[in-house]
Amino acid sequence: MKGLRKALLIGMMLGVTVLGTVGCLNQSSDSSNDVLKVGAISFAGTLEPTENYFSWAVVRYGVGETLIKFDDHMNAKPWLASSWKQSDDKLTWTFTINDKVKFSNGKSLTAEAVKASLERTFAKSKRAKTFFNYTEITAKGQELTIKTDKEYYN
Repeated sequence: MKGLRKALLIGMMLGVTVLGTVGCLNQSSDSSNDVLKVGAISFAGTLEPTENYFSWAVVRYGVGETLIKFDDHMNAKPWLASSWKQSDDKLTWTFTINDKVKFSNGKSLTAEAVKASLERTFAKSKRAKTFFNYTEITAKGQELTIKTDKEYYN
């Protein structure tokens, strides 16, 4: 049971990281002065999930989401990933990204966007490797594959 919980926690951290940073991938040259005002009694100084422990705030305030989530009974449930599986050797994780998920700008969530977000997180955050270390991340269609350097849980 501990292995499953740890696996799910890592999956959730991946999701938080993914969607928390995907919004930073916008290449638009739009220089509008739009302002987002948020009312909160406690808030992180930034929505950058790679700084400190702000990935929690990103999810808490509805700015980011996770690939999987826990239900009220601590069972893993699909969220942004419609399904996932771990290889028999426990080194490869494959997530099928839900093709019905859209960003606030109307663009579809793709495995490529998730891959870019994870790579960005590992490049910017020293803490990322404390959760797991990947050897390869590939995206093909709606399928994201993460290969790790060792078995992190069973």
